[in-house]
Amino acid sequence: MVAPFACSRSPTGQQRARRNGTELVEGPESFLMSAWFYILRLQSGLLYPGTTTDLRKRYEDHCTKRACRTTSLDPPIALVYSEQYETRSEARRRESQVKRWSRAKKEALVTGDLATLRKLSKSK
Repeated sequence: MVAPFACSRSPTGQQRARRNGTELVEGPESFLMSAWFYILRLQSGLLYPGTTTDLRKRYEDHCTKRACRTTSLDPPIALVYSEQYETRSEARRRESQVKRWSRAKKEALVTGDLATLRKLSKSK
């Protein structure tokens, strides 16, 4: 899990992804070649799961309403969870799994509440 990102505006009015108040810097080549599963918290409180190969760019796209209809109508307030995978298909499998989860189970994942996550996994 990474630290939450938040949308902020630059002096020109353009939104940029930030982490802990510092603009994100691109990492090593292996970081850029991996795939990511992530969860955004939207303004409405909804948890939005997705996948990408460039987490920083995808988050910026969501913040500037260029990513998808859902986040253009209900913008993200933070990137609250992410997992890194070697392949895009692994990340998509994880996204598909989490999209079927209840809100309570997604919240348990985001907050790191493993006891609740296990309990909700056994309830079905």
